[in-house]
Amino acid sequence: WEAENYANASATLAPLLAKDPNRISFVVTQAEILTKQNEPGQARDFLTRHLQINPGNHALTIAYADALIEARNYTEAADVLQRHTATRADDHHLWAMLAETQGQAGNISEVHQARAEYFRLLGDFRNARQQLQFALRIEVDNGSGGAVEARLRERINTLEDEQREFQG
Repeated sequence: WEAENYANASATLAPLLAKDPNRISFVVTQAEILTKQNEPGQARDFLTRHLQINPGNHALTIAYADALIEARNYTEAADVLQRHTATRADDHHLWAMLAETQGQAGNISEVHQARAEYFRLLGDFRNARQQLQFALRIEVDNGSGGAVEARLRERINTLEDEQREFQG
């Protein structure tokens, strides 16, 4: 694997997978090998079956998102990661990955919103607030409507409250 000899890595992994086909570490490794061998569709299909057995599993979900990104399915990958934040809201690595993926998908407001959560988790409230203000400006300029703007304004207020509590 480390030598990027994926054919040998896959051959070495095959008997382990045959013996324990649902071991998540083996499944993720096989998916990573498929993705690195430029077979992200196969990796996605393989992971889909395992996510049905272990829905919401973090390692499987991240490997699935990686396969989607490798296949340039950025919007779908962003959707997967966005849903995953519902159960891992305090994972700053996940928010950073989501921000990057939203950027690849061309969702600039969502990039700023994900970055805001990333900065909030790091305790950098100034940058978090700034990212939300960028997102709000984009939504206002795009005429997104009152509900989206109200949600962002509320998130800015909540963030400011969290900052006061944190510094309190």
